[in-house]
Amino acid sequence: RLTAPARGRAAVAFVQPAPSPRGGTVRYATRVSVFAGEGSRAGSGVQEAGLLLLADPAGVTPFGSTFVGIALDPRGRAGGSGLRVRVGDGARGLAADVAVDAARLPFPLAAGEYGIVVDHDTERGVLTRIAINEVDVTGLVPAVALRQRRVRGLFGILAAMDSAGRDAGPRQFYWSYRVERTASPERRRP
Repeated sequence: RLTAPARGRAAVAFVQPAPSPRGGTVRYATRVSVFAGEGSRAGSGVQEAGLLLLADPAGVTPFGSTFVGIALDPRGRAGGSGLRVRVGDGARGLAADVAVDAARLPFPLAAGEYGIVVDHDTERGVLTRIAINEVDVTGLVPAVALRQRRVRGLFGILAAMDSAGRDAGPRQFYWSYRVERTASPERRRP
């Protein structure tokens, strides 16, 4: 369970100490519940929740990793709610910073539980599937954000929350986290 500070922004990443599996397709998955305030404060605060993957073992930074997750911003202060995909360029910037607005998603985005699954084809260096609650949303993400510069890296979860100037109490609960190597589609047997 992660809770935002009473004032200001906080971010935390929980990262596995070993790099992702080698070769084939690697599947990253998590389940997270996001809540934005209670009672009269419902709908308060801004937050992001999701998967951190392919992080540089020399040091985990936004510029040396990829983030795929959801943003919950009920009042539209920080760009609105939606899908977020950020790919670091390995130096001091981002190769891609994509925000898919909630209105374009094929499901409503509000406080609640979300399953996030990302498949990475390590041989082609691309994310081949991004699914939220078992709904494939890969087609909403530009190709530049699907290309990955790293084959392997550290992985984990990333949470960012901002009470937006109020004692709003945004919270996130991570229920599961899993990383596994799967067979490539062309290698699967019927």
